[in-house]
Amino acid sequence: MKTFYKASLLLFVIAIRYGKSTAQEVKEDSIKTIWKHNGSVSFSFSNVGLENWVGGGQNSISLGSILDGAVKRETKQSFWETKLNIAFGVARVGNKDNLFKKTDDQLTFSSIYGYKLQEHWNFNASIMLRTQLAPGYIFDKDLTTGKEFIKATISKAFAPAFITPNLNFQYKYKDYKATISPLANRIVLVLDDSLSKAGAFGVQPGKKLQYNLGYAIGFDWTWKPIKNITYKTNFNLFSPYDNLQTGVVNWDNLLVFKVNEYFFASFTTQLFYDHNVLIPQPGGSQKLLVQFKHVLNINVGFKF
Repeated sequence: MKTFYKASLLLFVIAIRYGKSTAQEVKEDSIKTIWKHNGSVSFSFSNVGLENWVGGGQNSISLGSILDGAVKRETKQSFWETKLNIAFGVARVGNKDNLFKKTDDQLTFSSIYGYKLQEHWNFNASIMLRTQLAPGYIFDKDLTTGKEFIKATISKAFAPAFITPNLNFQYKYKDYKATISPLANRIVLVLDDSLSKAGAFGVQPGKKLQYNLGYAIGFDWTWKPIKNITYKTNFNLFSPYDNLQTGVVNWDNLLVFKVNEYFFASFTTQLFYDHNVLIPQPGGSQKLLVQFKHVLNINVGFKF
């Protein structure tokens, strides 16, 4: 009986000490658990008005807006980061007979959860969604009235949408990240019936979903040469295992010139190549080409 009491007392003491140490570890870990968030909203506007201007030119008006936000939770062993970016802009060149046309339209959502393996290495699962907000059109002009009209619809929200769920190994050092994904999946959605029937964006005619299993590599880098200038670049390459000679490339660049807390200029570029997407050409032909976009904005905005 005495042996039983001694053993019970010993277990009780061990439990108390273990509980204290565990509580202390939880407390210390909760201190190291940091929620961080950042974001910004900006607006841009430009207008050119000409009257009796012998030098030539056309009236123009353009509007744009960008929403960018991120939330991150990090502990000693893991991290979870979610980002949202929305950009939209329209412009009209010429008189009121011309229509407003999109100059920028992008919605990007990403979330990544990772476990730290070593100081600079982690293993993570990520998912990214890219799509647009408004329909895209081909325009034409009535030769009799001179008014522009919509000739055809070539894209809509979630037509297309690109979803990429990946399992990754990532190397991170300061503001540089390099990622390799031995198990990557690229899902293409075309949820519009007419675009689906036409086989747009590489899906089989009549289908609304296509997926490919493959590998992916990518890198991110942020550089601040001086206080008020920031450069960010993000490069991603995906290649399907069933055809390793083909691939999809997306390369984004952002250059920000900060004037003060509320005013800044930004220059963005996007290079996109997809071996499944053919670009319509004048005369009705189609070609496999590199897509490129650049946007220069003078913005007023605020951070949160």
